[in-house]
Amino acid sequence: MDSDTLMIYGIPAVSFLISGFATYSFSRHSIPAGLKFFGFVWLAISILLSIGLFTAEGWDGLFFVAALIGIMAPAGVGGLIGGWIGGTRKAHGTQIETSTGAGYTDPSAPTR
Repeated sequence: MDSDTLMIYGIPAVSFLISGFATYSFSRHSIPAGLKFFGFVWLAISILLSIGLFTAEGWDGLFFVAALIGIMAPAGVGGLIGGWIGGTRKAHGTQIETSTGAGYTDPSAPTR
């Protein structure tokens, strides 16, 4: 895999995953301040990039278009999906089952 392919697919994927996991965690653990902070930062950066795009002349706006499409759009979609999944999992009380390991004995279990 060459570096161009890595940048084209890797940067949006990392942006999507980071924002998705962050908002999932905030939503799952009922941290509204974290969700508000993420939304505010995402909106502020998107507005700044949009202003830069509208004030750029000629090909100078290409960076702003690439940043909006390649970084901010996947981050926004990942944030929405992560927050939605975290909220529904919290509402339904879905727990992730974890194994306690081989040989573990529960002290509260009845003995024979």
